[in-house]
Amino acid sequence: MAQIIHRNRRRDHRRTLPVLEIGLGDVPGLVSRDWSLGGFAASGCCGGLLVGEVMVGGLRLLTSKDPWLEFSGTVTRLRPGDGFIAVHFTSLSPPCFALLEMLWRRPLISLVSAPCRPRLVRW
Repeated sequence: MAQIIHRNRRRDHRRTLPVLEIGLGDVPGLVSRDWSLGGFAASGCCGGLLVGEVMVGGLRLLTSKDPWLEFSGTVTRLRPGDGFIAVHFTSLSPPCFALLEMLWRRPLISLVSAPCRPRLVRW
């Protein structure tokens, strides 16, 4: 019997850290579950959107009070029951792209605030 291997079909790998705050129109305060340079998945969507709908919004780091950085995207998945939304970016403002690229290049260990730094083990 042949074994079926399910591979991740996403073009971009996604990160869960750092957490982003996303504002969609008049709905600020969505919290990212994961994100990449190609899009994001978030929780806290109150509805009113449809799959395939093009929308404009802004994002910033969750802990930041910086101005919103603009993007536009297409809604690819919705689960209204638990407020889940996935969006594919169609356009990123230059500052928005610069922020995401900088966060993507930063090592994950520097994004986690832990009371002690883990030791690197050499094999």
